[in-house]
Amino acid sequence: MTVRHGFIVALIVSVVAAGCATPPTPAQQGAVIGAGAGAATGAVVGAATGGGAGKGALLGAIIGGLGGAIAGDIYQQGQQRAYEQGRQDAARPGAPQPGGPPVTGQGPYAPDPTRGEISNATRWEVQIHLDQQAGNLGAPTFVLNPQESRPVSLDIGQHRIIAKAFVSTQFGKRPVGTYDRTVTVDPRASGWSIRFVETSF
Repeated sequence: MTVRHGFIVALIVSVVAAGCATPPTPAQQGAVIGAGAGAATGAVVGAATGGGAGKGALLGAIIGGLGGAIAGDIYQQGQQRAYEQGRQDAARPGAPQPGGPPVTGQGPYAPDPTRGEISNATRWEVQIHLDQQAGNLGAPTFVLNPQESRPVSLDIGQHRIIAKAFVSTQFGKRPVGTYDRTVTVDPRASGWSIRFVETSF
């Protein structure tokens, strides 16, 4: 490809890139990449077949840009569907909230779905019983004071969480209510969390 042909290709790609917003969407990125590759290929083919490098570059840029835009748009739609599905899964009653506490020591690309956090956003003491039977509760697994959080690890699968809230009075601690749910730790999640509020009891 001659210097003149290279100038034509660069001009076509510049025009396509100038039309993209900042930051570009996946469809726009695909259009730029497709137009550049199509223009270069079209110029070479046009020059080799006698059809003219300029015409070949222009035709290649149009076809490549259109194909790249379609591919980028399909990718963006897939990302949006995955995001919406994740929101629907998190909204299921009794489901641990995704995201959990940040995973340390493994980097952002190696989340551990078994690591989570239980927090007490109430003004009461909350006694937590993990995987115990409601009719045969032993000592609490741990106790959360008001506004306290604690990291907890639960294996993949279902777990029964029983939490009892107590208020301190002049006559001693008195029960407020009980939270009793079976939650599922999802291996596809990046972690989990449970946050107790006063309406939980």
